[in-house]
Amino acid sequence: MGAGDLPWFLYQDRTIFSFYAVVFEPYLCLAVAMMLGALLGPPGVTDKRRTRGAVAAGVLGLLIAWNFIYFWPLYTGTAIPIDQWRSRMWLDTWV
Repeated sequence: MGAGDLPWFLYQDRTIFSFYAVVFEPYLCLAVAMMLGALLGPPGVTDKRRTRGAVAAGVLGLLIAWNFIYFWPLYTGTAIPIDQWRSRMWLDTWV
């Protein structure tokens, strides 16, 4: 993912076409799935470790879902008040 994403940080003053990210999206999904598996731990770990890993994986999953819901109006082109739109523009180059 870094090889596909990091070079764009050199060009913050230009328009970045994020649809190019479709090429490495499957690898990003695989990386997240592997990270969740690593959080859960390998087979045979203690119940305490497994519980902590499950809680961490659940929190991460909820954060990912919340982020998707938060940006849903932008994904769908829904009209929202300008203040809400500005709160979703985290970087100056997104405008």
